[in-house]
Amino acid sequence: MEPALREANLARMPEEDRVLVRVEESWALVAEANDLQDLGVKVFLKIFEIAPAALQLFSFKDETPLEESAGLKLHATLVMRTVGTAVAGLKDIQSLVPTLVELAQRHSGWDVLPEHFPVVGEALLWAVGNALEERWVTEVKSAWEAVWGTIVSVMEPALREANLARMPEEDRVLVRVEESWALVAEANDLQDLGVKVFLKIFEI
Repeated sequence: MEPALREANLARMPEEDRVLVRVEESWALVAEANDLQDLGVKVFLKIFEIAPAALQLFSFKDETPLEESAGLKLHATLVMRTVGTAVAGLKDIQSLVPTLVELAQRHSGWDVLPEHFPVVGEALLWAVGNALEERWVTEVKSAWEAVWGTIVSVMEPALREANLARMPEEDRVLVRVEESWALVAEANDLQDLGVKVFLKIFEI
């Protein structure tokens, strides 16, 4: 199909469908033209470049040279297969949700934290962008950013809950109170909130 006709067809689609098509087509190009193990290794090396401390979460942390590590190559391959599974499942996101939740829960046992998601997202999109070269246009990049945001919106809460479940009860209580108060303080004028508290006191 001619590029102009293809873009015209995409333009007629709902935004959500357009995002899915751009991600599916670009991932197919990446998977066809690249060895996924090599691509995965690049993703992880980029993660460790952005956040060097993240290397300590992995069993292959002491293997040198790192890029030749059998453990890294195996893990990188599995992650790239998971990316492929996620892309293939985007058409039915509700069916994909249990897989993403289970993945997040599994990562809790490896001390992964919510703040790691932006690092992984940056590294993944960097690797996909490099693989696509001139085809990594604004529309494709935006589509990948949207899809990554959707994946994180499912996995991050699941990871938080799994991490909390592993804590002693006392620590879990403290975290829930701290996080909920941060939400309250961010979303409310504390003076107004305090006035409401005192008006309720005087009502009682």
